[in-house]
Amino acid sequence: MRYRALYVNESLAKKYMERRKLFKSLRSSMSIGSGSITIVEQLYHLLDKSLTCAYLVQDDKIVYVNQSLANLFGYAQNEMLAMRPLDFVHPEDSDRLRKETEQRLQGHEKREFYSLRGIRKDKSFFYYETKATSFLLNGKPALLGTVIDITNLVQANQIIRENEMRYRQLIRYLPEPIIVHDGNKLLLSIMHAWLYWELRMRSRY
Repeated sequence: MRYRALYVNESLAKKYMERRKLFKSLRSSMSIGSGSITIVEQLYHLLDKSLTCAYLVQDDKIVYVNQSLANLFGYAQNEMLAMRPLDFVHPEDSDRLRKETEQRLQGHEKREFYSLRGIRKDKSFFYYETKATSFLLNGKPALLGTVIDITNLVQANQIIRENEMRYRQLIRYLPEPIIVHDGNKLLLSIMHAWLYWELRMRSRY
């Protein structure tokens, strides 16, 4: 699933900008060639210095994670290298991860980003958004991806939706008709309140 941003704080916006800059730098490095030791070393050097959480996956194995990603999941880097990508995803999101990974390796991805629920080492869950792109590493398909923790975004949007629902339920049962518009289009109309008001007016005559 993809979470529509109703609320984005400054910290999250900064992370998106950092990720955009990282991918721009990585594309410049990978455009030189694929599979050479020099290019791989340049790639790792860029990722190691980045504050953006990043990973490399090949043949369903984690080839590389930077320190930022290891910190996010609560593992040491070498611990994550001994595990599989599915070990870090909520069981209910496993099929989605498989599908998205396969589509990207085949060059058929339908969306740039997608969201999953991650599992930390302490077994706590959080929401994250990932962007992954395929390329050739040592002559074989691989995925280079980044991760952004969007837990605060999801929670904030949930609060907004819950408040909106409470607001709608509150005004729904008001005895007077309610119409909300912005001058161009109708935003909200409580029709049954209008009918109640009309019946009440008729009963007076």
